[in-house]
Amino acid sequence: MLRNHQMEFVQGEPIVLEDIMTGLTTEHEVQNLVPQSKYTYAVEAVTPNGNVPSVNTMQLQTAALDAPEVSEASNISGHGFTANWGVSAYASGYLLDVFEQTGKADTTETESFDNVGSTGKPLPDGWEGTASGNYTTTTSSGNAVPSVALKNNAEWLQTKTYALPVKELTFMYRFASAATGSSFGLYGLSNGSWTKIDSVNYVNTSKTNPVYTFSESQQITAFRIIYHKAAGNLSIDDVSATYGNQEKVLVKENVPSSNNSIVVDDLSTNKIYYYNVRATLKSAVSPRSENMSVLTLLNDDLRKTNNPSLKIYSTNAGVIINGLNGDEVVHVFSFTGVCIYQGKASGTQLQIPLKQNGIYFLRIQNLNYIYTQKFLK
Repeated sequence: MLRNHQMEFVQGEPIVLEDIMTGLTTEHEVQNLVPQSKYTYAVEAVTPNGNVPSVNTMQLQTAALDAPEVSEASNISGHGFTANWGVSAYASGYLLDVFEQTGKADTTETESFDNVGSTGKPLPDGWEGTASGNYTTTTSSGNAVPSVALKNNAEWLQTKTYALPVKELTFMYRFASAATGSSFGLYGLSNGSWTKIDSVNYVNTSKTNPVYTFSESQQITAFRIIYHKAAGNLSIDDVSATYGNQEKVLVKENVPSSNNSIVVDDLSTNKIYYYNVRATLKSAVSPRSENMSVLTLLNDDLRKTNNPSLKIYSTNAGVIINGLNGDEVVHVFSFTGVCIYQGKASGTQLQIPLKQNGIYFLRIQNLNYIYTQKFLK
């Protein structure tokens, strides 16, 4: 008859727990282990005639620490703020990083050739080529009709020149009918010279969406597709290029905290900062939280307010602000901190035109208060 159970917990060397008397039970809770670590345990039955070992051992891996849930900053001033986050289960401490974003955020431009007609014209603004037709069937188009058709040998299609070196290029192509012996070449423009990137031979008539990636050092700012025809035609659609040169500049790194907030100081006025947090327990560190943005004030003497009379509306054309006093100065900043609008209110409403979708920061201020808000267009 079983009298008791004896359990051992082993993680290689050394032994973590040994000879734990559990009593007459079939389970035992073990605490204070290290997250995301492997452990092995074995059980012995204690009988009047001696201990009887189990016929096997069990191995497990503890779960990773959860990333903290970051919260909006508080106590924002011209030179600092208080970073806040929620409790992460089992964490004994936290590590805070504060950083700036420099350069231009990644932008993706997709051209779907909505206005290209049966002659291959007109091409979009900034595009060039000798394409002689289009396709108006879903079979030979990308997400929507039409697509551009290259029907003759040596016809070509060239993209616009993008604002910054391209990081990624993708497009849809299809050999619209059997095209044995045909191919097309993909070329990139770098520092004024064209360089071949790829040569694609006819295989079948399926739609294909290749993806090409490039380093900033390649400095490719435009692309050209040239059709080498032996038979059949080639359709091109949904040409998508991603470019940008955004970099993260650390301001404070691995700042320790045993609480769920920490004061961040020695910052610059009127600047956008970002912070994220990781949870720690012994040697374990969680993944990073989401990034939280903060816009420091122009002046420490200004009073930051959540003015209930201000109403912010995002529209297709931009942003509308209602509830102004009529004496405020209004700024709109891009996600990277570039001021893209500055104006003064002359009434209770102000309409600000914004063409591009994205995340923006709004700041409204007069002699008595300052109001900041992040919004999505």
